[in-house]
Formats: sequence, structure tokens, C-alpha cells
Amino acid sequence: MLTIAFCRRVGKIAPRYLSARKAVIAILPTRSSREARRRGQNRSGTVPYFAILPSDFAHPTALLRDTQGSALVEGAVLLPLLCVLVFGVYEFSWFFYQQHIASTGIRDAARYLSRAADPCNDASRTWVTAEGYAKNLATTGSVTGGAPRIRGWSPAMISLRCSTIANPIEVDGLPGYRGPQLIHVVTVSTRFADPSLGFFRFLGMEPPFISVAHSERATGPG
Repeated sequence: MLTIAFCRRVGKIAPRYLSARKAVIAILPTRSSREARRRGQNRSGTVPYFAILPSDFAHPTALLRDTQGSALVEGAVLLPLLCVLVFGVYEFSWFFYQQHIASTGIRDAARYLSRAADPCNDASRTWVTAEGYAKNLATTGSVTGGAPRIRGWSPAMISLRCSTIANPIEVDGLPGYRGPQLIHVVTVSTRFADPSLGFFRFLGMEPPFISVAHSERATGPG
């Protein structure tokens, strides 16, 4: 009786096992499908399907231990930061270079005015002409004008200011400074937006302003 019951049980399970086995074998890759996979597609023109085995459903923490493609992910994360760093260095280097050029032009203009005749006399045609020459000298490097030292920097952006300092005679009979009783100081200044390379605007930021000033004592010609 036990033998008969066992045979009946096996007779019920065996067909199910064989049908499941046939279904798994049907979707497993054959030799021809592997060759088609190397060519990119199978005979029917579609990408072959492969069986999803239970081993593919690993523990979720296995994804954290997987290192395949980690270099690509790290590169994708660090590349934007590297670009910001590199282009930021270029942008700020360009800004400091433009500021140095502006400082050189302002200093040249102040020294030119300090040697002009009849300083700080707005009624003098000589002084008015010297002011125009000084603005050209600051922005172009020539009193007659020319190509600007910095893109967009024009003589209209130059400010000239002349101040007078009293130089009285002290108790010892000598003035506080060598020279006449009135000492003229010429100040040349400018302020304009930096003609940046475009990286500031790419980041949604306004370009910084270049602000330079230089003062010289007016000594007159000679």
C-alpha cells in the first residue's frame, strides 16, 4: 500500500516538474542565441531574452558592495566641480590682469596731469586740454587716443579731481611741505564693470567692478 501511494504521489508531481523544466529550458540562451547576441541581435531581429535566475535577485546590500562602474559615477560627480574650479581660476586671473592694466593707465594719467602747466585752473585752456589728454592716456596709452587698453573702457569713464592743500609757514619760519603756500593734488579715478570671459554670467552672477584711483602732487612742468 505504501508503495502504491508513493507512486501515485510521484505521478502527480512529475508532470508539473517536467513542464516547469521545459519552460526554463525554453528561455535559456542556446548556442545560436549567444552567437546572435555577439552580433547584437538574433534571427528575428530582436535582442534575445535570457532567463532571470534566482541568483539575480541578490540581497539589496549587494548593490552597495558592487564596484562596477564606480569610476564613471565618480567622474560624473567630480567633473562639474572641476570645470567650475578651472574656469573660475581663468576668470579671476583675467579680472586681476584687467585691474592691473587699469591701474597702470590711471597712474600714467595722474603723473601726466601732475606735470601740466597751470594746474587745477578750470579757466585755463591749457589745463582743460591736459585733462582731455590725460583721459586718453589712461584708456588708450596715448594722448591722441587709439585702441582701448581694456575692452569697453572709454575716456568718459575717467574722473578727474583737483584738491588744494594749504602749506602755511610754521613757527620755525619754514612751511610744512616744500613748495608754495598752496599745494595742488590731482586725483584720477575710474570705475567700470569687468569685461569678463562670461563665466560669471554663466553662473548667474554679475561681473565685478574694477575700481582704481591714484593721486599725485601737481608740480608743474620742468
